[in-house]
Amino acid sequence: SKLVAFEHANEVVAAYDSGRCDVYTTDRSGLAAQRTKLKDPNEHMVLPEIISKEPLGPAVRQGDDQFGNIGRWVLNALIIAEELGVRKVIVPVNSSVFSAWGMLLTDLRRDYVQTNPMQFESDNFPKILQGFADLQRAAIDAYRGDGVARTDEDVSFEFHADMRYEGQEHTVKIAVATGAKLARESLMAATDVFHAAHEQRYTYRLDNAVQLVNFHLVAVVSVDKPPLATRAVTGASLESASLGTRVVDFHPHPRCEARIFDGSKLEAGMRISGPAVIQERAVTLPVWSGNNVSVDEFGNYHVELA
Repeated sequence: SKLVAFEHANEVVAAYDSGRCDVYTTDRSGLAAQRTKLKDPNEHMVLPEIISKEPLGPAVRQGDDQFGNIGRWVLNALIIAEELGVRKVIVPVNSSVFSAWGMLLTDLRRDYVQTNPMQFESDNFPKILQGFADLQRAAIDAYRGDGVARTDEDVSFEFHADMRYEGQEHTVKIAVATGAKLARESLMAATDVFHAAHEQRYTYRLDNAVQLVNFHLVAVVSVDKPPLATRAVTGASLESASLGTRVVDFHPHPRCEARIFDGSKLEAGMRISGPAVIQERAVTLPVWSGNNVSVDEFGNYHVELA
């Protein structure tokens, strides 16, 4: 045998397809794409062995970092779910705009942080309570000034503190209390909470005095949330949503004949077994052989993995 060099990737694929070499390796997605171009794709298979894990990231519009993060973490979650053997996946209704819908219904949140280092001891509790009270007043005034909150009671609070042992530079954030007002009793319990949180993170606790470094107030105004619409049930049959069949390449599984369904016509309680493809205007859900999909009352797809 001898080593043969090729200048272009398509020359390598051509050499493999002509029988000049026995194995061709690249990213799994690339192998799946190249396999469709071979003279007889069914005579070739993508081996399950993985030489190295280098998942490809989704491409997004330049500057859209927020959507890029969403795409990357969805991809990472799917890879981890597969490795952990997750056996059920829920594809939400209107999944193509699900993240935007979630952001519209997310409660309004503002964080107020005030740095004022001091010993965390009972003599300073009045000063600490007043510090948080001042932040609360600022948060309420800002929300009411924006017309978001009509009354003081429309704003709820979470009280956090960045704390450390005397002599340390780093801090540990702890949750002190939630509610409309911070009570002295919550401060009295905060030292023990800090000791436990520090030990959990760094595996040890000290006898040093404890210091409060940052006051951290989270101010939240609840957003009205409309009820979820349920999908109408007319008694139609599953076949009424069928669009026929076509050959589908379910990589890494072999190509096969799959049933195609119109997702907009599926009703609650309907169940589909793979191989199949569910199509909507902005969503395509492939269902591998052995997997099953059921539709709940809201139109979510529950995918049971083999």
